[in-house]
Amino acid sequence: MAKRTKAQTPAPKKDRITGSKKNPKGSASGSRGGIEISDRAQKALENLRDKHNDRYNAKSKQVDLGTLKAVFRRGAGAFSVSHRPGMDRTQWGIARVKAFLKLVGTGERKKAYDTDLDLLPK
Repeated sequence: MAKRTKAQTPAPKKDRITGSKKNPKGSASGSRGGIEISDRAQKALENLRDKHNDRYNAKSKQVDLGTLKAVFRRGAGAFSVSHRPGMDRTQWGIARVKAFLKLVGTGERKKAYDTDLDLLPK
């Protein structure tokens, strides 16, 4: 078995959440899932969206809040399986959104980042 890196550390048992009443299973399967997130996370996503859309004017590189919420929700869910110690669930979700925005803007991604590709703009 391969040695785990710090980023592959399983979350503590108390943080291993497998669904919630607020965001039912499948709510992050598309960009219009009606995802509910904290006000803090919502504001961060709005700021990231605005900064990204101002930087990339091409319509093919624009992102909407619904898509970023889906990416964030998937990242928050992934925190339960693997995360970097010292980060909280919101930070983990925001980091995933930033990786997604880099992919949309530049086309660059780490080879291991093969999630959220279904949410890329057409």
